[in-house]
Amino acid sequence: MFAHLFNPRTIKSQDGPDKSQYGIVLIQANPERDPQVAEFIKGLHAEFTDKFGVSATYGPNGKPWKKEIKSDPATGQETLTGLTKISFNRDTQTRGGAILPPPSVEDAAGNPWPSTVAIGNGSVVRVGFSIYLWDSPRGGKGMSLNLLGVRVIEHVPYVPPTMAPGSFGPAEAGVDCTTNAIQALAGGTPTGASDVPWDDGPASTEEIPF
Repeated sequence: MFAHLFNPRTIKSQDGPDKSQYGIVLIQANPERDPQVAEFIKGLHAEFTDKFGVSATYGPNGKPWKKEIKSDPATGQETLTGLTKISFNRDTQTRGGAILPPPSVEDAAGNPWPSTVAIGNGSVVRVGFSIYLWDSPRGGKGMSLNLLGVRVIEHVPYVPPTMAPGSFGPAEAGVDCTTNAIQALAGGTPTGASDVPWDDGPASTEEIPF
């Protein structure tokens, strides 16, 4: 799970100026192996076909669900994880400029969640949402899941992403930060590497439309 519930992020838009969005991405099992996930996605797809017809195709970014892909930070190689990402978003304002309230966030008992406590990956939540179907001249047809609220059932603290020392592989020819020249630029003794915190076509409703 990835969440931007209190501090919206900037989203590049194809049809106009950039916009700010709250959002959450749920990580779910492979729908080909999990009947619950399969039924959820089929239900979303049925809304799409009811609106646009069974022969309609999704635009490039028309599906709020995608197969999760992990990228190796050292090699850039991408691999499928076997899991599914489902995205829920909420704009901070309408196209006309009216300010929209953020999604509600509460704990399992219904108490307001403190905005200073980030919700980290691996947390278990329930999501309230509405479906918005769209047809854009540039983006084609698709749907968005409008984020209304989140209830946190199990909380995992947010940990900033880091990169382990040595992730880039063996040493390479190039600059050496232990030299006097680099130390002079740094104004002191260089920090050891161990101390550096590196920071598709139409599908029938009987199929899972990836």
